[in-house]
Amino acid sequence: MKTNVMVRNAFFTALLCILSVIALPVSEVPFSLGLVGVFMCGLILTPENAFISALCYILIGAIGVPVFAGFKGGIGILIGATGGFIFSYPLVAFCVSYFSHLTGRKNLLADIWAMIASLIICYAIGTGWFSVITGSNFFGALAVTVYPFTVFDLIKIVICLILRRFVKI
Repeated sequence: MKTNVMVRNAFFTALLCILSVIALPVSEVPFSLGLVGVFMCGLILTPENAFISALCYILIGAIGVPVFAGFKGGIGILIGATGGFIFSYPLVAFCVSYFSHLTGRKNLLADIWAMIASLIICYAIGTGWFSVITGSNFFGALAVTVYPFTVFDLIKIVICLILRRFVKI
């Protein structure tokens, strides 16, 4: 792997670490800026590198570095109720990158579609995990894990679209 690719991957892993800790504990599922980092990984990096950056973020958190929402870290967070959302990050980053790059770089409609489709993947994995861990039914879990966050997550998509216009990597 070339040095500039490794530096980019490290940068986006660090960005994800920084944005994910910025959180408001509004319920069992905190409101964080982690998805902004995941979406930006996907919009800027190749699919493989976006996946690697998000996976490195998970590994850093798994060994105990407090990079998860609310400055938490460790395996306990990953196997907890919100772990499914975190585990979805590499797949989400990969999908955003893959679908975004299908029609070429900086295609606004492709970027929007990629992030919305990937957000649905994140919601499905995270809500399914939450449902299993908490013993709640899937539709009841949606009321806790998705409905309160949908508008904010759509705003995150708009923020990423704006940021994407200024990134010259």
